[in-house]
Amino acid sequence: MTKKHYFMLLWALCSVVMIARMIESCINTYYIETQFPLFLYIVFYVSMICVNGIFLFLGMNFASKIGMRFLLLEKHVDWSRDLFKPAVVVSVVYVLVVLVVDPFIPLGKIYVPEGRSFFALLMKLFTAISADAIMLLFLLSGLALFLKKIGKNISVSIIMLMSILLIALISGLSIDLWWRFGVVTFLFKVMMSLVLGGIFWRKGLEAELLCHIIVVIMLYAIAPQLVLSS
Repeated sequence: MTKKHYFMLLWALCSVVMIARMIESCINTYYIETQFPLFLYIVFYVSMICVNGIFLFLGMNFASKIGMRFLLLEKHVDWSRDLFKPAVVVSVVYVLVVLVVDPFIPLGKIYVPEGRSFFALLMKLFTAISADAIMLLFLLSGLALFLKKIGKNISVSIIMLMSILLIALISGLSIDLWWRFGVVTFLFKVMMSLVLGGIFWRKGLEAELLCHIIVVIMLYAIAPQLVLSS
């Protein structure tokens, strides 16, 4: 796979949610009287798809300059060691910790036993892919590249650790965990963001995305069924 094909594939995956929402808005506009005309919805979502494409394009360049891995672009990859094992192990540990801790310290209603349709699960999966790809490639890699340029004598390991920590803190604060769910939940989210960022750093984007996909499936598809059947 070439870098161009990789980018197009990733852009397509990250555009699924926007395309689905655009179609939904068009259907609602056709059948239901809405505040905005149809063409404004189309312009908005097409613009967002283009913006995501720019973020991904720049992010891939940022990641390449700091030496991040793209497994699909490498010729010789140990898929078991570099992709499946780390993704499965980390995701299973994450889910087990969530299921053990959540009854005592609610972690923001991470999973809900009722009302999880297959379409909602797909939307959540593609939302996770889009959010993670842009955050890891554009924000994390861009921040690491910036720190690398201003701190030329600092090792890449320290730069990546600092970047992952900053992004994890921003990510935790951005969803208002501190005020809504408390310090413990905020720290838990930050720690898990550090783990996922570490997988991206050590194993590549594909391993982190697969890990998040497995987590979503286990928490939003498998765990609710077990709760309902118990």
